[in-house]
Amino acid sequence: AYRGAVAQVVRHLKAKHRLSNIDFGDRVGCSDETVSNAENERTDLSPVILLNIEHEFGPGAIDPVIELAGVHAVPAELAQGGDVLPALLQAGYG
Repeated sequence: AYRGAVAQVVRHLKAKHRLSNIDFGDRVGCSDETVSNAENERTDLSPVILLNIEHEFGPGAIDPVIELAGVHAVPAELAQGGDVLPALLQAGYG
């Protein structure tokens, strides 16, 4: 499930931003081989690379991976008041 979710993230972002494996890897700090392996479910991405993806492409970029834990992430600035419901609704959950 994890590798499938990572592959989904990589494929979606590459298509959305029209990136090659080299360009994607440059943006998130890994090699084009690592991108290919992740896209084809042959490797696990490090937590650092996953966080780089979220940072580079914005909140929600790695949601398919985070959702494996049964949770949803919201941008910190939207959840600062302690009430995350509006942030979740804005992100499309609910």
